[in-house]
Amino acid sequence: MSAVSNVVPHPTIALLRANSLATAAQQEIERMILDGEIAPGAKLTEAWLSERLGVSRGPIREAFRMLEEAGLVRQEKNRGVFVRDIPHEEAAEIYDLRAAMDELVGRRLATGITPVQMKSLRAIVERMEQAVKADDRGDLRQAGQGACAVPAAQSRRRCRTAAFGGRASRDPEGDRLG
Repeated sequence: MSAVSNVVPHPTIALLRANSLATAAQQEIERMILDGEIAPGAKLTEAWLSERLGVSRGPIREAFRMLEEAGLVRQEKNRGVFVRDIPHEEAAEIYDLRAAMDELVGRRLATGITPVQMKSLRAIVERMEQAVKADDRGDLRQAGQGACAVPAAQSRRRCRTAAFGGRASRDPEGDRLG
């Protein structure tokens, strides 16, 4: 019997293997915010999001905590959870920090990547570049999620945690490759 070691699972399966239900909910809510489906200042309710995403309220509550840690939402006592309106200067600063962090993580992961994993990642990057040229956000996101199936990418969170002394226990971007 031969072992199938180079099989890349469907992006949805890879996402569920690499993340908890709360993380998947956090990533989808973040996507909705970043794509403008949920406007800055909008109130987020557990009931609406749990129905929309098809999950119970527990993962939604945990997703709210993760989104608050990432600075995308604010929780107001006795009022609820609201999408933050982030000034352009702060957004630019956040992207600069994420880029620096991703560079460091990429360098650390590159030391242990296999040729097969590198080939898979290059194909994913090519697909992502084509999606950017075609302005296809859905394909771009799906290609990025496919990167989670590559074992080097699956260890990204562990690498970030090691790189930043345990302070990066949650990845505000999910597990996408930079």
